[in-house]
Amino acid sequence: MLDQYEQVRSLSFPALAASLGLDITNYRQRKHGQEFYGPCPIHKPKQNSTSFSYAADGRFNCFSCNAKGRGAIDLTKLVKNLGFKEAVEFLGSIPPPAPKKTNPSPRGISRKLDLSSANTSSTRGSKARAGSP
Repeated sequence: MLDQYEQVRSLSFPALAASLGLDITNYRQRKHGQEFYGPCPIHKPKQNSTSFSYAADGRFNCFSCNAKGRGAIDLTKLVKNLGFKEAVEFLGSIPPPAPKKTNPSPRGISRKLDLSSANTSSTRGSKARAGSP
């Protein structure tokens, strides 16, 4: 069963941070861009600027206040102190992320060609073996 809120839940962290009014320059990327870390937007620390992490799959965690969740809806609920419906409405005004472009691969075509060339080479080999003493 598909989650009807998956598009809202899967907003990228930069888009989510901008909508929540967070300064994205306070957050750094690590793990080859798969995670953002910086100050916790929930408890807003004065000194610890690396307690919060937000992974590419939407999981987030604050190591100071122990706030945890998954996705843009959960983070919006905690930062803005909203209920589920209000958070979805708040995030609904944000444009959805552009779909990833996929190039159709001619893999099936080349594979058929490879199979036909493999059949002829294996046929030649079996004829050569059959004729050899």
